[in-house]
Amino acid sequence: MAIVTFWSDSRKETAQTSSLVAVATHLAMEKNLRILLVDATFLDETITRAYWRPQKQNRFFRELNGSKMDIASGSDGLVTAIASNKATPEIIANYTKAIYNKNRLDFLPGLKTKSQSDFEKSLVHYKELLLNANKYYDMVFVDLEKTTSIPAVKAILGVSSIIMYTMVPNILTIDKYRESLQNYEFLKKNNIIPILGRSDEFSKYNPRNVGNRIGEKFGVPFVSYNIRYAEAICEGLISDFFLKAKTGTKDFEQELFFDGLNFAIERIQYKIQELQIR
Repeated sequence: MAIVTFWSDSRKETAQTSSLVAVATHLAMEKNLRILLVDATFLDETITRAYWRPQKQNRFFRELNGSKMDIASGSDGLVTAIASNKATPEIIANYTKAIYNKNRLDFLPGLKTKSQSDFEKSLVHYKELLLNANKYYDMVFVDLEKTTSIPAVKAILGVSSIIMYTMVPNILTIDKYRESLQNYEFLKKNNIIPILGRSDEFSKYNPRNVGNRIGEKFGVPFVSYNIRYAEAICEGLISDFFLKAKTGTKDFEQELFFDGLNFAIERIQYKIQELQIR
């Protein structure tokens, strides 16, 4: 149904991955959808560490494809299949690891290579990978390398149904968003949703003020700073965090956190309807 890519043109920290993990996990918990997370970043295992505790990661690596293979075999193997014209929408799930029930929230980890040039060569095939995945999954969430210097990154942005442009309560990243909209043709389509990560309600750069500054009449979706979420994403306890929050009593901090996620999901769903994405 939709390829939703989290990305920023800023090399500064924009809470990109933590925002993606929060939105995608909450969506998987609340909606009956088949969701795939795709790591399209270079040498960043934040998503892996968010869902699997360190002592369980070795087992995760071995089980990825039902064989004694490491974590990168999923993405590297799939890229090889695509390059050989052997990939179909149905087989993509075979290269992923289930976070919840299979096909409810699946994960395709990043490429194994530590070579920047090899990463860029393999990333060329991600456009087709995502288009195939979008035929099988209801939603595909992409954590994309933050750059405009790699042609494959622009190609991925070009096929993205929605681009979630990430920023934090920092004037530099906020103004970088406005600058990027002016500088890049591929950002001048009506499929951009800015999202404020590590949001602070008491900052002068809170969602309301940021929305006014960048001219977002609907307001800016946000992922508020939550110490329990920040700890969970570092400790491989994201699944536990969301399951406990779903069944437990929420305090003000928790309520604010999930209000922001609900708003982000609403904006994504509205944009899908607005653009008539199918």
